Formats: sequence, C-alpha cells, structure tokens
Amino acid sequence: MTKFVNAGMLAIGFGLAVCMSHAAAGEAPETVDELVDMLTSGDGWTVDSPHGYEIIGFEGYYGANSDWSVEAAFDGDLSNYAHSPDGGPMLWAGLDLGEDAAKRITGIRYAPREGYEERGVGATIYGANDFDPEAFDPTPNDDPNRGDAVPLMTIEEPQPGGEWTTFDIDHEGTFRYVFYEADPDVDENLHIDLAGIEFYGASEDQEEGEWLEVTATFVEDANLRMEAREHAARFGPEAVAPVAALFDHENRDVYIAAQWSLRNIVHESARPREDEAEQEAAQQAMAEALAELLDADHSERVVREALHLIGLCGSEAQVPAIAAWLADPAFVDEACAALLRIPGEAGLHAMMDAVEDAEGSAAVSLIHAIAQHEAPAARERLEQLAESDDETVAGEAVRALSIRDLRVDYEG
Repeated sequence: MTKFVNAGMLAIGFGLAVCMSHAAAGEAPETVDELVDMLTSGDGWTVDSPHGYEIIGFEGYYGANSDWSVEAAFDGDLSNYAHSPDGGPMLWAGLDLGEDAAKRITGIRYAPREGYEERGVGATIYGANDFDPEAFDPTPNDDPNRGDAVPLMTIEEPQPGGEWTTFDIDHEGTFRYVFYEADPDVDENLHIDLAGIEFYGASEDQEEGEWLEVTATFVEDANLRMEAREHAARFGPEAVAPVAALFDHENRDVYIAAQWSLRNIVHESARPREDEAEQEAAQQAMAEALAELLDADHSERVVREALHLIGLCGSEAQVPAIAAWLADPAFVDEACAALLRIPGEAGLHAMMDAVEDAEGSAAVSLIHAIAQHEAPAARERLEQLAESDDETVAGEAVRALSIRDLRVDYEG
C-alpha cells in the first residue's frame, strides 16, 4: 500500500525540472547502475528535497497514467493530480521528514482536482511519530493501522479546484510524518483526486517555520536513453546481465535502447587491439558473460540476442552452450549462425551431431548451415545426408551440396 520516493541530488528550482538521481543528460554514466538508470529513465518520477524529505503515500495509479501516482501531489502543477487505482487503495499522500527531524505543523496548502472539488471533503491531515507507512492500509478499513497518528485538521467543505487554498493548523505536537488522507465515503469507487498538497512546519527551536520543500518531476526523456546507448561501450562483461535484463521491460523504448547498448558493449570487446593477448582476454570474458544468458531462465528476446552476439567474440569453449539451442526450431537459425562464426571445427561438429535427430525445418536449417562451412568434413557429411531415406533430408542435402560447390568454385 505504501510508496517511498527518495530525495534527489540537486535543486534546480521549486516546480521546475530537477536532475536525475543518476547521471544527467549530457553526462556519461560512471557505473553499471547509472547506465541502467539512464536506460530506464524514460518514464518515471524524480524527487528533490533540500532537506532529504521523502514522499510517502499510495501505490500505483489510475489506468495507464503513470504520471497520476502519489508524486503528482508534489509536482507544483495543479493541472496534474494524484489519482489512485480504480477500486484500489484510497488516496493518501504525505512526507517522512526523517529521523530526529520532527516538525510542528502549522499550516497546509491544498488544491483538489478541478471539477472534482467535492472529493476532498472530509479529508484529514494527520501527524505521527510511531507510524509505519508500509503497514498503513487506508483502503476502506476500520483499522488502517495509523499508529500514534493524530488528526491535525479536516477539510470541511469543497475548496476551489486547480488553485491553492491555505489553512492554518493549531497543534503543539511535533511529528516526523505528516500526511493527507481522503475520506473513502465521498466516492464509492475511490476515485479521489488531489492536485496538490504542501505542508508548513517549524522545528522546536524555530520561531518561524517554512514550507517543507519537496519537488517531484515526471521525467520522460528519450535523450537520456540515447546518452546511455552512446556511452555503453565503455562497460564490459559486468554490464551484460543487467542490460540484458531490460529486454523484458514493459516500455518498448527501454528494450530497444538496452538492445543497442548491449551490442555496443559487445562490439567494443571484439574490436582489434595491438596487444593480441589483451584482445583475446577481452573477447573471452565477454563470450563467457553472453554464454550465461543462454539458459532457459532467460526470455526469448535475451536468448536470441545472446546467440546473435556471441558469435562475434566466442571461441570453442562456448560451442556447447550454443549447441544446446540447435534442437529448438525457434532458435536453430541463430544458433547455426553463431556456430559458423566460431573459429575452428567444433561448431561444425556440433551441427553435424544435431542433424542426426533434427526434423522438418530444423533439419533443413542445419543442412544449409553445414554447407556454409569450408572444412572438407562438411562436404563429406552432406554427401552422407544425400543418401538419407528421408526424402526431404536427401533433397535438401543435394541442393546444399550444389550451392556449396558453386560457391567454392566461384571463390576459388
């Protein structure tokens, strides 16, 4: 039921865009975590608070509008609003001021969604110290687990939508947590909208308080993903698994950015170097990282891309991992292509072994892949297959032999 949002790194101005907690646009990521953050930056919220306050509140959002989550109540944009999931948790939103940072709450600024002002009626502002936001469950519940929360004020009547209304609060207590909790009785579907909420507080040693500054910004910036792609090549094998994990991201743009980033990482490992030993070590380390992606625990996208890339840097050591996919009709073409790129004849022998039990399109793919290998053993195996009792296998072997011989004659 609860959402925590950590404060960001740099204040650019209240209500304005703030920097990402990872590398900003125009800056190269320094770590794999920063690279992943930049690749996934296209849809989400960043939060900045000079004093490290954290946003707490409901999880999720209504429909497909991820910019309607709890952070929308703190973005300074009153045309936007926090809107809880349909039939989901009732809207609540507030701040965790941090340990040893309790404040005396003396006022709030409040704005309901324009056109739905009545949904704010009955909402209560609470202050608390012994309170667990993660355990709080305000979905219509007789015991939502507010801990020691005390009501500081209640909004008694509709207020103007899309504009700020300020209320004074008269309470002597100091609180680490302060939050707005809507009244579920105002809307049976819990479509409770909050355009904005801000809190005014003072420490015990302050004569005058201040607005508890928190700025949330919805970031949808494809430029950051492009920056990540351009700088991805600087990362080595340690980035392979984290970047490949993004292939299954719900945002297709993130998947595409991750795919190109992984290609850049692998291509860099395969580039020629003056030091041959250094080049061989770099390529082998990358091939080992890619081979770890070739198991059933990874998605089809990941396996397909790993097969495509491993041929650029792999050696005979990776042949068994690649050959395991020769029996799968969905992957046999990619596996064959990878094996044909591997130096030596281990890949050829893996394909010749696999063709024994292959059927249908898989057998055809293997036959024509074997025909592309220059080793004499490839021609010998095709001649054997041309004598097969299986008419399809025999016919494809004869055809593959003809194509192979024409190519050899042409190239010779």
